[in-house]
Amino acid sequence: MTNIHCCDNDNLDRNDRFAKVRPLFDKMNQKWLENAPHVEQHSIDEAMVAYFGRHPGKQFIKENLFGMAINCGLVQLFRDTLSGFYPIKEQNRK
Repeated sequence: MTNIHCCDNDNLDRNDRFAKVRPLFDKMNQKWLENAPHVEQHSIDEAMVAYFGRHPGKQFIKENLFGMAINCGLVQLFRDTLSGFYPIKEQNRK
């Protein structure tokens, strides 16, 4: 994803750690909600996405072959249809 530009770097929200990819996630979530079947049963899960770059939302996992990961919240329907993808912000640790 190093070649995808979703927003202007001069107008980023400094409080949002995922500001550069937030417009992409918002658009994907909007399209998923428009096209997903409306049901009562949803599954909300958290997944680790492999990540090698320098980003404050990453987490080091020693046993993980990838080394770094980003926490992402996933919303799935009962038939394995993805209907949402939300990066999870971790609080600043001192």
